[in-house]
Amino acid sequence: MRARRGGQRFSLLLLEEEDHYLEDHGAVLSPGAELWEALGLRPATSGAARLRGRLRVTTRCLFFEPEDANVAILRFPFAKMIALDPVGEGVALRATAFAELHPDSPFVFHKATAGSACTCGGGVGGDGRDAVSAAPAAWSAEVALQHTPRDRVLPLLERLRGAGALPRPDAALNHLLAERSAAFTFDTSRLSDLLSERVIAEARVQRISPLVAAPGLLVLSDRNIYFQSMHTVDAEPQQRWHLSALVRVERKRHLLRHTALELRWAPSASPGQA
Repeated sequence: MRARRGGQRFSLLLLEEEDHYLEDHGAVLSPGAELWEALGLRPATSGAARLRGRLRVTTRCLFFEPEDANVAILRFPFAKMIALDPVGEGVALRATAFAELHPDSPFVFHKATAGSACTCGGGVGGDGRDAVSAAPAAWSAEVALQHTPRDRVLPLLERLRGAGALPRPDAALNHLLAERSAAFTFDTSRLSDLLSERVIAEARVQRISPLVAAPGLLVLSDRNIYFQSMHTVDAEPQQRWHLSALVRVERKRHLLRHTALELRWAPSASPGQA
């Protein structure tokens, strides 16, 4: 099948409840022979047995988004990883389960058992197809990082795999999220006027949109309101609104608590990319 390049297919809507996006890196995935077969692809040979794309790290899963739009996004839960080892400029992983995520069609879940694997269609609109076939004890793949030193990423992956092995990983993951949030700071070089604009206040917030809560910083200056996202998935790195366009601020409920503010802008106002 001829490779077909596509735009970004990954979305925060692919994350399950209580999963949080952390970071992403350019990478090349070299699947093991069994993984090629599970994906329904013809095993490639030598240097062709590789997929270029992006490695996306969340608190509960490792995603790989291939550049080739013919190949599904792959999701490896940390709770199902049995090995994560350094190799060359990247890491080698082995997992007892993974999922093929097709944004426009049913997801496919693969789970290794004692000598067999269950492949199930699911997701919204799933067709309910099931099949059982011979399978390895685990699926393996090597991930080579393209622009990021392996030793900067591997400690995070090992920490997440350790948390995934816990019966109740929430405390460990919340501690990790708190550490990363505390280290995240506002980029003052994005102020609209570096010489005279003055920052008055800032707060760590979540920007709420349907089905997605994006963490970041809300910054109030004497001229503008800024939102700087902790990641750039489904959002600009930083957005800016002029205070003169602010019409109303309303207190709102979020998760049954009065902890949210809704900012209303003039109809002609649109967020500027800072």
